[in-house]
Amino acid sequence: MIAQMHLIVLAIAYFTALASWLGCRNLSKPSSPLYRADQPNHRSMHSRPIAANGGIAIILCILLAWSALFLLLPITHTVHWIVIGLIVIAGLSLADDYLDLSPWLRLGVHVLVAFAALLAGDALPSRRMFGTDIAALEPVLWIASLLAIIWFINLYNFMDGMDGSAGGMGVIGFAVFSVFGWLVGDVLFAAMTMMVAVACLGFLLLNFPPADLFMGDVGAASLGFLAGVFSLWGASEKIFSWWLPILVFSPFIVDATLTLLQRALKGERIWEPHKKHYFQRLIDMGWSHRKTVTSGYFLMAACGISALVVAYLPEGSGWYMALAWICIYTLLIFCIHFILRKRSRKRQRSAG
Repeated sequence: MIAQMHLIVLAIAYFTALASWLGCRNLSKPSSPLYRADQPNHRSMHSRPIAANGGIAIILCILLAWSALFLLLPITHTVHWIVIGLIVIAGLSLADDYLDLSPWLRLGVHVLVAFAALLAGDALPSRRMFGTDIAALEPVLWIASLLAIIWFINLYNFMDGMDGSAGGMGVIGFAVFSVFGWLVGDVLFAAMTMMVAVACLGFLLLNFPPADLFMGDVGAASLGFLAGVFSLWGASEKIFSWWLPILVFSPFIVDATLTLLQRALKGERIWEPHKKHYFQRLIDMGWSHRKTVTSGYFLMAACGISALVVAYLPEGSGWYMALAWICIYTLLIFCIHFILRKRSRKRQRSAG
């Protein structure tokens, strides 16, 4: 019976990936009624108009796949609110894609959706995440969890600036979550995250550089929301340690967070578009889009594999892995800044 259910889940995953690819291919055509072209500007990394509505297909395929799963598996109260939150975030982002809503309105809705998910979800957040029963930590956990969901929503939007990047992070990140779910026998968590990964895969086939389609805010903000709530759900249910989602999505978290802090310290308007992310700096160093995103995939896969390895390490030794990755990111960032400063000085000498 269990083997049969696993085969059904795999079949749903296959048809979800296929439907996502077909839906994205249709949305990429100018004849599509939902076609919306992203026009290149001085901050863009593309030189021609490209359809930016692939997120519609991704989210619809996720919701349809989940609906099929819910006919097979018992669902929890948390799942209802994840679905509601996803629909609200996707709907808001769709409106923003076509109507250009105020950033403060978007942020306000993000806060409300995150708060509702935490208030109504019976697996979010929990002191069990940190293995403690100290009641005084509850308010701190709530605030941290609220900020985490809001940050995930927005960092995914921040990082959706290069062909293949956000789609690849979706495939690898949620696939790792799914493996964690299967390892502990949580079929619902494993199957739901698997559907997110395969829906992203169908999109990625059209988004890998040179891209024919972008996901837009509908896809980016929605995937960010899902990354946040599944991280909290998995940590609360002891599917993985609370810090492992940070490692899994660290290629996005580190880049977006450091870039935001650097811009804020310089007094820049952090909500405005820019070209100062580290993947954009690699392009400035002369890397091609394909080389940059492929290197990003290796980094994402290494982070995901490292997180899975931690599950088999002795209790408490996972912190050595965390320390190792802190050192790796520090070295990578130092190298990028060193090379850029060297090139800048060389250009100044040439100009002089």
